[in-house]
Amino acid sequence: MLVGVALVMAIVSTVAGRDPSFWASVVAAVAGTIAGMLAESPGAAPSEPAARPGADDLYRDDAGRLPVVRELADAVALGVHPAAVPRAGGGQVPPFVRRDLSGTIERAIGESGFVLIVGDSTAGKSRAAYEAVHACLPGHRLVYPLNRAAFPAAVRAAGRERCALLWLDDLERYVDADEFTAQTFRVLLSRRRGAVRIVATLRARERAAFSPQCDNAVQGGAEIRRKVREVLALAHEVHLPRRWSAEEVRQAAESRDERLSTASAHAGRFGVAEYLASGPRLYQDWQDALSGSGVPVRPGVGGPRAAALVAAAVDARRAGYHAPLPLPVLRRLHEHYLATIGGPSVRPEPWERALEWATEPLYGTSSLLMPGDGAQEDEQEAYLAFDYLPDAVDAGTHPSPIPRGTWDILVEHGEPRDCLGIGRSAFDRGLYEVAEAAFRKGWTVANLDAAAELANCLGWTGRHRAALDVLEAAADLAEVLPGADPDRLRSLELDMAFWMAVNGDGVGALPLVRRLTEEIAALRGEHDPQALFARVGLSRCLGLTGRGQDALLLARDTAATARSVLGEAHEVTASAVFEVAVATARLGDFAGALELWRAALDERIRLDGPDSQWHIDYYWAIADMLGECGDPHAAKAAAERAVELAGRYVAPGHTRHWSTQCCLARWTALAGDPEAGLGLADGLLTEATRMHGFRHPETLQCRHVRAQIMYELGRFLQACLEWERLIEDARAVAAAEAELLLDCRAEVARCMYRLGAHTQAVARLRAVIVDYALIFGPQNRGTASWTRKLAALSGEPGDASAATASPPARLDHR
Repeated sequence: MLVGVALVMAIVSTVAGRDPSFWASVVAAVAGTIAGMLAESPGAAPSEPAARPGADDLYRDDAGRLPVVRELADAVALGVHPAAVPRAGGGQVPPFVRRDLSGTIERAIGESGFVLIVGDSTAGKSRAAYEAVHACLPGHRLVYPLNRAAFPAAVRAAGRERCALLWLDDLERYVDADEFTAQTFRVLLSRRRGAVRIVATLRARERAAFSPQCDNAVQGGAEIRRKVREVLALAHEVHLPRRWSAEEVRQAAESRDERLSTASAHAGRFGVAEYLASGPRLYQDWQDALSGSGVPVRPGVGGPRAAALVAAAVDARRAGYHAPLPLPVLRRLHEHYLATIGGPSVRPEPWERALEWATEPLYGTSSLLMPGDGAQEDEQEAYLAFDYLPDAVDAGTHPSPIPRGTWDILVEHGEPRDCLGIGRSAFDRGLYEVAEAAFRKGWTVANLDAAAELANCLGWTGRHRAALDVLEAAADLAEVLPGADPDRLRSLELDMAFWMAVNGDGVGALPLVRRLTEEIAALRGEHDPQALFARVGLSRCLGLTGRGQDALLLARDTAATARSVLGEAHEVTASAVFEVAVATARLGDFAGALELWRAALDERIRLDGPDSQWHIDYYWAIADMLGECGDPHAAKAAAERAVELAGRYVAPGHTRHWSTQCCLARWTALAGDPEAGLGLADGLLTEATRMHGFRHPETLQCRHVRAQIMYELGRFLQACLEWERLIEDARAVAAAEAELLLDCRAEVARCMYRLGAHTQAVARLRAVIVDYALIFGPQNRGTASWTRKLAALSGEPGDASAATASPPARLDHR
């Protein structure tokens, strides 16, 4: 144990030296972990660890026990939306109308240990699940965590019971818990058959947010999403439609319960369950309050302050904050919304009246603001928006942006773990500064998920070295922190290998990814998705280190295996197929790579539809290949499509914003309009410099493309001087063997040749080709491309092996 403590302290010391202003908070978090380690060591005085607020908030009966399913009588307490109480009397929920998929759900509960019901808000997911467990699991003991902090206690309780039902209504509430991992669910499900059943619900919008499409192009929250997908892969998913079938509507219409018969009359426009929960009417009441903000408040009608209060709570949920908000925070948040609709000029009602209207159940059902479940840390009242409202806003034609002040207050107020959801939502909306701040706050408590997300945020905004620093620190901590998930460590190390490769260090990444590939295959089997994904990374590193043929063979084999085992639609299959094209292009077979990328894009369009963030990289790669194959006009058209998609799915500051814009500027110039291309490059460079400064990696890439276009315009001296300055600046942020440095050195040689220094230019270009071949191999795309250009300049044979026959040049030779 003392050795472990010493290791943690050594790691903390190293980490703290990297960025004292930020890492001090991480040091404090790890110090708490060390204290816990010491307290648990033999001979130490026993101590009761401080429980997080709500850590034992499990649903219990009046006697304080975990109830048996057959004893459950309060569906609303388990997440079912209440309906209006009829004039003739009745309960909070009407009689159950058996759904067309009820039999499917019941069979899934009987056959599968883990059932997930997915559907829109107010589709009737919780009610269908509630009735199904009554039918299938009457003797199981219900374990229902009322908040995220209680999830670990729920897992322990479910593991202790002879027969337990782990009820996870609104699954998205729990995904940021440390214990929410595939391994946790596997352990529960591995108990004797039927001992633990897991039934969960998830809103369709949240399910879509965990799809692979939200990773490939955007990368915000990719680590959490992959973790959640590993959990979801264990579940039998049933998708429950919001709109009811004709048979379901018929049953509702024939019901003696007036609520059902009334709802069935509106089935042409709304789902029956949706109408029962009063979702559309509540939304309209809120909109009426917003639009009528200048009208004096009348009894039963929401005023401007109430409308602003609800708007603040709705935007908090849209921003990824799914916990109830303490009333003081809501009051602070609502001031901006009130000012937006007129402030004092609209004569806002008193705070107490606004709160009363927003929290009062309307139509006898739900309220616009719902009281929070479970204990609050400071015993304050806390509320969250009715879940129908944020979905309705985002489903609108032009959903309003969330004000920056709202994001800042949420990050400031949120507990570190709450900030993971905020960071993911901010990144997806292109607010990279907010995302970074949220993930940094999450990482202050040594949360490994937050570290992975922070690294992704840094990396995809061009700060590769900073991303590696975070990942290295997180991996070091994961090795020694008690209870750390081994899968999490391997995932961190895979990310490290990825960013090392992106940063130009394929040599350093190769042994790491090779070890991980072997470890994962040995532990989880060669056909496990993570094992196959590691093989994709290994192929990339082989290509970066000059073993192009090996990279291509591995990528082909991995793609074939993934297709066979995982199917065409799986994210790992898509990554492997993409890598086959990458490896083909690295070997200089541009026509072959073009054919592969076109076929892969056609398949993605078939699976995803015509517009998807997945497609950005495909169009960008196709543009590059078309240009290399001698068709710059078609390359420009493909680049325009890549820019269009990037503008839709990422924001300025994201790597794909810069790369697609640079691609378009380059091929615009080469398609015969260099002045227009230079204009695009100038604007892009101005934007990058304003956002990031002159030496940021993305700015360097913009400068490189601009110099290329100046060369095409015949401004050889200007281009040469720009590339010389670029080399000086690039060395401050990238490894000397990075492709950008090599390309800049080669471009300087080309300029020198055009300026008349033929002998020096040829010698310099041959030295670059030597370095390219030593680092990336003689068949690498860069090696082959510059060898051809050398032949065009000097009349020498276009053979990379001949170019490398000279004495090796130093890697930093210019």
